Amino acid sequence: MGLDELQQKKLNNWMSAKSVCAGCPACGLNHWTGGDVIAGTVWSGSAMQIGGPMVPMVQLICDNCAYVMLFAAVPIGLAS
Repeated sequence: MGLDELQQKKLNNWMSAKSVCAGCPACGLNHWTGGDVIAGTVWSGSAMQIGGPMVPMVQLICDNCAYVMLFAAVPIGLAS
């Protein structure tokens, strides 16, 4: 499930305020869409910590080649 309209606006405003969104490192274009807020797991040694700390991240997906860029969702206001 992607971002709703309010979340997409919040992401766009944050990106604008921070001057984020250079060209895609894969194809060079600058056309992005917000994806889902996901949680990255933490690795401990050689294993994933189940029930350990999580890092909420928002996906930014290139409209041309589908490259995915991740940003921390908490500072953007998309997760707490």
